[in-house]
Amino acid sequence: MADALIQATISRLGYTEDGVYYREPDCFDGLRDLIRFLHNDDRDMLVRRTCASHNILKHDLVLIMKDEESPEELFDAALRLAVNLCQPTAMVLESQRLEEDEKKITVYCELETGLLRSLPAFADPLLFKVLAAKLKNFFDLSIDDRAEKKKVLIERIIVLLRYIFAIGYDSAKYAQVQEVDYRVQESVISTFLKSAIPDIIFSVVCTKREREFSLHFLSIFALSVKPFNGTKVAAVGETTERILQEQEKDERRKRISSSLSHLVATTKPHPPSGRSFLGGMYEMKGLNAINKDRTFIVSKALVENKPMEAISNRKTAVRVAKNKKITNFTENSLGTGPDASGMTLLVLKEFTIQFIGVCYNRLMKQSKDQAFLSNLSLTHKYSEIYFFVVVEYVMEFARIAKISYEKVSQTFCKEFFHFVLAQVQTYFELMKTDKASAKMYALKAQHAISAYKQMILYLNYLDTDPSDEAKECYNSICHYIFELEEYRELGYIIMSAVSPSSSTRKLLEDLVIMNHYYLHIMEREVKRGELRKVTKKKRKSTKRKNKEKKNGNEEENQEEDFDDIPSEQMQAIAFLKKYDEDELNDIWETISSDLSDIIFNVNLAETVSVVDYLLGATDEDSQGFTFLKIQCALRERRLQDAYNIFHSARIIWNDGTFGSDDMVAEEEFLEFQGIFYAELYEFAEKYKQAVDKLYGEKENQGDEEEENAVAEFNELDEDDQQHVLSEIQFNMDEYLSNYARQDIISWYIFLLKDYNINSLELNKALLKLFHRIAFDLKSPSRLYSASFFRVLTRLHAELGKLPKAQQKTHIHFDFYRFGHHLLTQFFNHYKERGNMLINEVVLPKTAKECYEIENGYGTHDGTRGNKAILWPEELEEEIKSLHREYTDFEDKPEGMDVYDFIRANLSRERTRAQILKKVKKLFL
Repeated sequence: MADALIQATISRLGYTEDGVYYREPDCFDGLRDLIRFLHNDDRDMLVRRTCASHNILKHDLVLIMKDEESPEELFDAALRLAVNLCQPTAMVLESQRLEEDEKKITVYCELETGLLRSLPAFADPLLFKVLAAKLKNFFDLSIDDRAEKKKVLIERIIVLLRYIFAIGYDSAKYAQVQEVDYRVQESVISTFLKSAIPDIIFSVVCTKREREFSLHFLSIFALSVKPFNGTKVAAVGETTERILQEQEKDERRKRISSSLSHLVATTKPHPPSGRSFLGGMYEMKGLNAINKDRTFIVSKALVENKPMEAISNRKTAVRVAKNKKITNFTENSLGTGPDASGMTLLVLKEFTIQFIGVCYNRLMKQSKDQAFLSNLSLTHKYSEIYFFVVVEYVMEFARIAKISYEKVSQTFCKEFFHFVLAQVQTYFELMKTDKASAKMYALKAQHAISAYKQMILYLNYLDTDPSDEAKECYNSICHYIFELEEYRELGYIIMSAVSPSSSTRKLLEDLVIMNHYYLHIMEREVKRGELRKVTKKKRKSTKRKNKEKKNGNEEENQEEDFDDIPSEQMQAIAFLKKYDEDELNDIWETISSDLSDIIFNVNLAETVSVVDYLLGATDEDSQGFTFLKIQCALRERRLQDAYNIFHSARIIWNDGTFGSDDMVAEEEFLEFQGIFYAELYEFAEKYKQAVDKLYGEKENQGDEEEENAVAEFNELDEDDQQHVLSEIQFNMDEYLSNYARQDIISWYIFLLKDYNINSLELNKALLKLFHRIAFDLKSPSRLYSASFFRVLTRLHAELGKLPKAQQKTHIHFDFYRFGHHLLTQFFNHYKERGNMLINEVVLPKTAKECYEIENGYGTHDGTRGNKAILWPEELEEEIKSLHREYTDFEDKPEGMDVYDFIRANLSRERTRAQILKKVKKLFL
């Protein structure tokens, strides 16, 4: 009955005759009824599915909206209904777990297919012309003259544009796209770029007071450029527009002919169902079977006369466990980008040049803080991804088109390098704590790494720019990302931390290419003599307390190194520091004006982690610990940190404890003043006890020594409590050894297995690292791996039969030659070590095993460079192995957590605090 009512309502809208749409007299009432039906839709989405099956977006709503004679009320109702129906299916079904119910997956496929069938309707210049006129009329008005009703209408138009370009991006997960031409999305994007809407958006972004729609505009641009490759777009233009138009006509004719061929093929009568035992079956001579007659019966034609391979291919493939399977996200089911037409690329190139020249820096600055807020609505669920998509595309385009760095300075500066680094580290931290959303964080990390890769590539290009400004920028950023320890560690730490459940194939590929160019630039700077010393961060505290020696009353200044003390214990000591009233008043007078500027300028807060769930504290104590962090940040003059913690805590506790979003700036300033002067010593003692319980107290440390440590910390100057950057000599080979670890090499070999389908750039990066390990580090034994040798065997089967002249011109000849030298080294070692070396091929190897392979078993005395190293490579591997062993236990050891288990079974003595710190650094 409900289905019949919905269909009757749809039929009240209008009809098309001879290409002209005629509205029914009660068309407006029909639109209102459908809006009401959608509002009261059931969990099976009956109304939405019925509208999708009738494709009212294409047959009614778009036709109504593009008609310039449509009344304002009718246009508004059609727009409202179109926005509702164009919502991404994943957003509509957000509250439902699709994997648990096959019926829900069917609903998802039906809705997504309906959206895909409606997509061609939006490739209409008249529609974008009408929308552009309404946008221009609204933004031409001053802010005071804009009516609220008009504002809502404009917001719906902008959201509709977002939803149109988002069609097809989530469908690849479940829906199968069969009846939609992949060129449709390209046509929609091309029509949009040719319209006046981009120019209107540019002018709005350039207006200082227009910041409300920045995030929407960013998403629209990201979805517009996402299917395309920046390199291809920047390279277009070598042919003339006339040639491109002729090519476009030829391609259109080919598509029409191929569509007709497909139509003919699909309308052919299908053969009768059932198996024919007479078609294609024959006896294979020369092979025996296990049946009575020993006859080998084949029921399918053989490929290349390989019967055993054909039988093996028919068997059911072994399923890979979810925790061992690399996710390969297919975000766009329509496949627009790879085969985009020349005319579309030309239009996109003109748009990109204008975008970068007019408003790129301004838009990225406006949307940066908004895109990374944690309390955004479902509409902005992918805002972080869209932000990095725009950065990746624009930086790639700017490099190929040789655009000056000043035009992309907002996303190519020291501050932005630090921002991307912090985001990547945050995503990997969240993957560990929020297992349910691990795939989403992996996707965000993938796009962040892709953006970082393009920034490194642009830095490499900047070295070729002859201008003095470019040289200065290049040297400044090189100095920044090479000398600081965090950037040097990024490549190999992330590569060691990734697991099949927290990674995607594209993340691995981009990480490999990024590491390749980072090492390339670093090596170039070393050869030039520009990179000789780097900084290493150490946490030190200089004690100025007079101490008596056993042999006399001499005064001395003693330094204590806190490298092995976790930051939480250092923070607990900082919380216990006492201030007198005059000192507090002086600090408040110093910071009050700067704090006021931060609050009154409506500075958007950056979301930070405020609760340490490992402490196991109650909700009340967690709030007290958060107040401590804010107070400590204020007293140490870290005002932005205090502001970020305060607003992040508001997201977790929205009961007014940390204020509300509606409070005015004066009230928030008084809140900070109250926290600054609050007496929180009781919470500081609780925090110290909780941290000591978790991390363990230092051995042989009594209560008297602890009080002395707190007293000594209170006597320190503010500068003495900060991290100390010690300068050390940089050694390129020592740094390269970080990439020669077995877990990193295994990921490189994993990518190398698909060398035939990998990009040339990826294969080059893989080969270069193997070359560095085998020849630069003189450690070929690191690569003695059965999986690597299998890849080389496949490569030999392809090239070994070719004449030498053809081998040298083969695309994989460099790999073939490298494999030849590596296997030569292996067999030389095999002659010396004997059959024992076969075991090393199938087992992971650390520096100790590799040394013994090359110099003889038993030659490693345990003192070769590892004595002074707190965590040598073999000890790190032990920690990873013990951590996996503990997590695999069904019945965990009673009274023993993972850190106690590792400490009890570790081959060398380490404190609990040292183990916990290392586990955190390894992202375990």
